[in-house]
Amino acid sequence: MIRVLGHRGRCDDNKTEEYQNTPPAFLHALSYADGLEMDVAISADKNIFVVHDVFFSGDSTRYMVADHLDKKSVEILADRHLNEMPIEDILSLKTHNNVSFPLFSEFIEIISSYPDAQINVELKNHGTAEFVIEQCDKAVEEGKITRDQIMISSFNYFELLTCRQLNCGYRLSLLVEPSSTPGAKMYDWMPESDAYFTPLTESLLNSEAVKKINPWSINIEESDLTVDNIKMIKSVFPDAQILTWWWAGNPEPLPEENKTLFAKLKALKEADLLDSLYAIISNYPKEMKKIISSI
Repeated sequence: MIRVLGHRGRCDDNKTEEYQNTPPAFLHALSYADGLEMDVAISADKNIFVVHDVFFSGDSTRYMVADHLDKKSVEILADRHLNEMPIEDILSLKTHNNVSFPLFSEFIEIISSYPDAQINVELKNHGTAEFVIEQCDKAVEEGKITRDQIMISSFNYFELLTCRQLNCGYRLSLLVEPSSTPGAKMYDWMPESDAYFTPLTESLLNSEAVKKINPWSINIEESDLTVDNIKMIKSVFPDAQILTWWWAGNPEPLPEENKTLFAKLKALKEADLLDSLYAIISNYPKEMKKIISSI
C-alpha cells in the first residue's frame, strides 16, 4: 500500500484559506489522505513551532520566512531570523490566511483526533530534536498519539543523530536532495550549525554519520525515484522504506498529466521494488490519493 501524505498539509499558495503548515492545511490532508508532512523550528526561548524557514534552490539557500507572512508581519520581522526571536514575538506574526504560526503542541492536539494518521515531522533549524522528542513523548504518555504514528525526518543529519543518541523510539527518515544538485549549507547565518543540504549519493549513505542514524526510511525527490537508486539504497540499508516528494502541479485531470508518475511506479513494480515505496508526499493530497487509489 502506497500512502499519501500532504506536503505541509496542503501546499498550494493560491489557496490562502488552506495556507501551508497551518491548521486548515493540516485538516485538509487529514481528511483526504493518509497523513501529512510538516516542518518545525525553534524559537530563542526554546519553544517549538511550525514553519518552513529555508528554501534550497539546488545550489544556494534562501531564508524564506517572509514569504509566509502578510505585509504588516513582514515589516515586524524585518531582517531577524526566527531562532533569534522569543515565541511571544513569533506568535504575533500572521500568515497569509491570517493565523499565527502554530505551536507544535497545537498541532499535536489536532492530530490527536486522527489516530490512524501518519505524521512526518521535519526538523528545521538547529537544536530542535531534543525538544520535539520531549513533546512527542509527553503526547504519547497522555494518549494523544502513538509512537507508530510519528516519523522524524531532517536534511540535518546531526539532528537525526541526536534522535538516535536519545534512543527516542520514533522512526527516523533521512532527507536527501536530488542527486543532480551540488548541495549547500543549510543555515549560513548560524555559525554553530554544520548542516548541509546534501544530495543522494552512495558515499553519503555509506558515511559514518548516516550509518549511525540507521534510518528507517530515505526521503528522496521524485526525480531520483528510479530502479537504480532504490537498489542503491537497498544495498546499504536493505530494510529501508522510501518516501518521495512529488513536485508536479495539481495532478488533475487524470491521467494525462501523470504519465511520469505512472511510468515510475510501473518500473518499480516490474523490478519488484514497489513495496519499498512507503509514501508519496504531495502538495495536493486529495487529488494524489485519488490517483494512487486507481492504480
